[in-house]
Amino acid sequence: MAEGATKRYFEEILEVTGVGRKGPERLDEIRNMPEVEFENFAKDLSGRVRDHYEKNTQKIFDSVRSYEDQPRAFYFGASDPITPPTEGAPANWFIKKIVLYYGKVTIRDLFDGTLPARDFHITENLKATIVSDLAGFAILWPWVKVGLMEVLPDTLVWTKSLREMASKLADEDEKDERWASSEGALKSEDMGLEGQALIQFAERTIQEIETQKNIDRKGGLRNYALGTLLWSSSLRVASGFFGSALTNSSPTTDWRQYWRLFGLWSSKRAELLVQRGLLDERTWMKMREETKAGRVWQGLKLERLGALMELSPEQIIKVRDDSKLSLKSFREELGEKVKEIETVRLADEEEIGRIVSQVSEDLNKEAAGVQKDLKNVRRKIGVSAGLTPLGLSLGLLPFPEAKLASILVGVYSLKDIAGHWFDIQRQKERSGYFLVRLEKEAEEEEILRRRGVTSKWRL
Repeated sequence: MAEGATKRYFEEILEVTGVGRKGPERLDEIRNMPEVEFENFAKDLSGRVRDHYEKNTQKIFDSVRSYEDQPRAFYFGASDPITPPTEGAPANWFIKKIVLYYGKVTIRDLFDGTLPARDFHITENLKATIVSDLAGFAILWPWVKVGLMEVLPDTLVWTKSLREMASKLADEDEKDERWASSEGALKSEDMGLEGQALIQFAERTIQEIETQKNIDRKGGLRNYALGTLLWSSSLRVASGFFGSALTNSSPTTDWRQYWRLFGLWSSKRAELLVQRGLLDERTWMKMREETKAGRVWQGLKLERLGALMELSPEQIIKVRDDSKLSLKSFREELGEKVKEIETVRLADEEEIGRIVSQVSEDLNKEAAGVQKDLKNVRRKIGVSAGLTPLGLSLGLLPFPEAKLASILVGVYSLKDIAGHWFDIQRQKERSGYFLVRLEKEAEEEEILRRRGVTSKWRL
């Protein structure tokens, strides 16, 4: 069965490498391994990764495609969604935000591009890269364990025919004046670099991680740097595009640069692929609209969303499950607001900023309205049931159904109980409810923490 295959894979990697048991201490031991021992370690690791995907790739792929409870996302951009692209951004913020909005997130295996290419890297750098990948496994493990995240290899996307097509498109982009400029791949909003400064940064990075033999094989340092910035960025965007189409998902990234490049790439290519029969039109239309909505969602910086940083994966699932109708309403409203955004303008800060401000204002107002109405419902129920203000403030929003029934029986008629229940359900259907519910979960966690009680939902 596909269910649990990624979880078992992570468990195996963390167990056999010792990282799951010893954590950072084991990472230091791996970093300091003698060369022969490290080569055997990397060889064993590579074999386990290969065996897992030979057995499970198709099963996991089919499972992701068939998931329909909530929208799905396919991550592209950097090699992983762990390290924030912007300095000072809180770790895990992007992950927590996407798993609240999306039901399932698929990412590329961290070992893709590391283990298969080990002959081309300096040994010490390979050690550092594998150590970093293993640390990433440990960070992602809580999200994989609860089923919020799936991991697949690049070979899922890069079949021979798709890779040939994407390579030809990348060749075109490398020669395209717009792509090879600060309007295209020679600008990184996230790093604050563009043009010559970005090229020089790429050159320094290549010198740090590659052997001179491999640099020469790529045509020298400057050619290697330009190829990385122009050709490889096109290939990365193509991976996000085709990966999303194949998994019935929409692309998501924490890099503003890649939102912009996706807009340029897809606006130029998607309609042509549809015309040639290489892409289903309904798949593209759905992906296009969900991509625009996802872009605006990533731009939201509502204070209420800060509560996410206090919650574990299990708590986020708890909030998400209780807020399904609210999130559905929010997505529908967001979908209407982003229809006017042209795909090519996904990184237009002025255009996106205008929509983000509008959505933020509307959502804040709606959340405030939900909070006010729930307080009235809670007060109405509590006064008749003889509950104290403290008891009301510590209750859920406003009560779980079973708790509500036990409180109201003997106080209200069945008709009145049904009326209160529908009052609550109406609030749960409003787009702002999930924000209020999110804050409430974080508040309860803080109350428990101050009392010295560990929440059963905390890892």
